[in-house]
Amino acid sequence: MRLRSLLLTLSLGCGGGISGKSTDSTGDPGADSGDADTDTDADTDTDADTDTDTDTDTDTDTDTDVEVDCQTDWDSSFFGSLDASLVTDTPFNRDSGIGAALSEGASLDPGERSTRRLEIRNAVITNVGTTEAGETTFWIGDGDGHLMVYRVALPRTPEPGQVVSFTALELKNYEGTLEITDLEEVSFSSSTSQVYVFAGSGETLDYGSRAGENIRVYGEVTELLGACGGDAQCYSLQHGTATTTLRSRQALSLGDCALLVAPLAQFAGEAQLDIQVEGWMVTQP
Repeated sequence: MRLRSLLLTLSLGCGGGISGKSTDSTGDPGADSGDADTDTDADTDTDADTDTDTDTDTDTDTDTDVEVDCQTDWDSSFFGSLDASLVTDTPFNRDSGIGAALSEGASLDPGERSTRRLEIRNAVITNVGTTEAGETTFWIGDGDGHLMVYRVALPRTPEPGQVVSFTALELKNYEGTLEITDLEEVSFSSSTSQVYVFAGSGETLDYGSRAGENIRVYGEVTELLGACGGDAQCYSLQHGTATTTLRSRQALSLGDCALLVAPLAQFAGEAQLDIQVEGWMVTQP
């Protein structure tokens, strides 16, 4: 508009005979006043509302729910069915008689059993499995190792951290796993103990040296191994540079992240993380 006014002034000054009602190049009278509206179409160009659709792009809640790095400790407060306040990374130093039971079991071949009476005194209950028909499976530990107590009747419900004493009446080698399968004279101490948990992520887990220990692992499902007894499936779980077989009744998919705390089991001599209780493991897709 400033240029057009300048040209009009110059034309008048030169006596060009331009009248007060001007005509634009199209010959339309009064087109100058109309041009301003069509030239300054800032409303149609500055469509900031349609371009800045930040609400649909910034869907951070849905994206961050699944962005989990399986090889990092993505929930450091998780210890399965264990009370986190009782967990320790310091191995037990008490002698509760588990060493004598392990020595007795070392002479047993798979399928064999011993009925020698074995005294267990003030052992720590390190984890508790399932209860079926009034019979409970649990694990005990001391400074010499850990043992599974398989499906026995107890006078009360066991919990991790409780201290228990009993006389073992039967010790059995079940396909390479040593189990106490019968006992009597069970008593629980009024005191509790911390529960040892081994940080196993990235470690090659050896059943021979860590049988029955609570193992805490986080990693990624990298292979589906198929059915492996009952209604369970087996998977390869990569944690750091190590890989361990994971057995679970919970259906998993390739790429799932798993975080678990479970007693170390075995199958055919190979270490296995057997999720017998649903609360022992959490997953992320």
